[in-house]
Amino acid sequence: MKEITRVHIAKQPYDIEVEAKKDLEKYMKKLELYAGDEEILADIEIRITELLAEAGVEKGGVITSAEVASVRERLGEPEEFASENQAVVEDEPAQRPVKRLFRDMDGALLGGVLKGVATFFGIDVVWVRLIFIILLFASFGTASLVYILLWIVVPPARTTAEKLQLAGKPVTLAAMREQATNDEVVPSTRAALVFKKFLFIAAEIAAIIVAIGALLATIGVVVGLNMSGEMSVILNGSSEYKWMPWAALGLFVLSGLLLSLLAALAAFALCKRQFTKRMGVGVVAIIIGGIVASGGGAAIIVGYSQLATNAAQAAMTTHKVALPELADVRNVVSIAHSASGQEMGDYDQMTIIYIATDGAPRYELQTQFEQRTPSIVVNGDTARISLKAVGRQVYHFGYVQPQLRIYGPALDSVDVQQGDFQYIGPEQQTQDHLTVKGEGANSVTVYGTYNTVEVSGGNSVDVSMSSVHSLKVNLEKHLSHVKAGVVYDLFVTNPEVCSVYLFSDEPQRTVSVRGVSSGQMTYNGLVGPVKQYETPCGAVTVGKENIDEDE
Repeated sequence: MKEITRVHIAKQPYDIEVEAKKDLEKYMKKLELYAGDEEILADIEIRITELLAEAGVEKGGVITSAEVASVRERLGEPEEFASENQAVVEDEPAQRPVKRLFRDMDGALLGGVLKGVATFFGIDVVWVRLIFIILLFASFGTASLVYILLWIVVPPARTTAEKLQLAGKPVTLAAMREQATNDEVVPSTRAALVFKKFLFIAAEIAAIIVAIGALLATIGVVVGLNMSGEMSVILNGSSEYKWMPWAALGLFVLSGLLLSLLAALAAFALCKRQFTKRMGVGVVAIIIGGIVASGGGAAIIVGYSQLATNAAQAAMTTHKVALPELADVRNVVSIAHSASGQEMGDYDQMTIIYIATDGAPRYELQTQFEQRTPSIVVNGDTARISLKAVGRQVYHFGYVQPQLRIYGPALDSVDVQQGDFQYIGPEQQTQDHLTVKGEGANSVTVYGTYNTVEVSGGNSVDVSMSSVHSLKVNLEKHLSHVKAGVVYDLFVTNPEVCSVYLFSDEPQRTVSVRGVSSGQMTYNGLVGPVKQYETPCGAVTVGKENIDEDE
């Protein structure tokens, strides 16, 4: 059995045969004599450990004379580069050069990832950086995550041997010495270092701003929701799913805090000018946590919206009440009062639909909350409908707009003081006359067939879904926007004098008609051909384009 002793190569312990140790020591002394560079010698020792590992000799293993001979053959003899003026005579390496990806820190602007990729593939680094910038914008910044991941995973090329492997060159003594000579700092590299320092400072400032901004934004959202009252609306509903908004809000707050922490960690790393693997693991964990938190919050909100909507629709009830007192009514005045305070009333958005019918008068109220009885007072042939809004109870996302349907005789006039109102004329009959008027915030939509429709008020009146022979519009009393389809006769009364907002370029009153089949219209009492009229007080437009623009 051959005698075994101990040796350290690149600070790693090995067991080695005595004869093999003598050969290795002679080889290393020659290297010291001819190379004369401690950095090169350190790189050579590291390379020797790599070659031993390739031969199956790991740390603590036994080195034989055969492994030493193999190392000398792979690296070459020191005499081959004894003099710079002496030609290099070197046998081809027995194995193909190993090519490995490293981060190239020589001339790197940040982490050396792009420089390493360029060196690995043998292309100009400018093209790699240009491609990365394009991908950065095309991916909306997500390419930066790939850069950070590579920065963490890919090690830097610190030794001469690693730099040779990055370039795909054989790691021989001559190649290592040549590489060490080329590693001297040149003016272009110094310029890159100056730019790198500037880039680090700018990135550090940006990271600090993002960290503080994300933290303040997160706090601001919570405080803003609380001050506006939306916090209680969202989080204190009566739905069995009210825990879901709590969870979503918590996840969104967590994602904001993680973003602030990520930026703070980046600022710390930039300030220290070092990025350790522990920091890298933290960055990856924070990014994954932020994605999971924000994505989870969004998923919960979507799920809550659907569940709450289903629950709200299931809670809808219809209340039917007979109204025999409407039998002789010909006129309706509709008023929907707003809820007091800051709460939204469920009747604020209620739609009142009046349906002309020959059947028994009645009303049907659809709502998802407790029954609310509208006030209907009949005085002669006029019915006054009053709806008092109540504070909205919360399904929040599952809020379903209540609807009041009134079935009664055909009306001569509709006066809408506030709210949305729809009038549906007699089915398969032509109603002779209908007057639409009103004031305040309201919207009136008319359906059916009419000989004459007269509009003398209302914020927004739409008769475009009706067949109207003669349309008469008087814009003198109240601000109106009237829309109609094709009519036979058109009569418009537009004020010559009105109050106009100083900086407004739009007419205060508008009448938009798809067409006038008679070819004539009456404007302020004067009969003439159909054409456009526009004054600061009002405008009349005829044609498909104008109807489409209004829609």
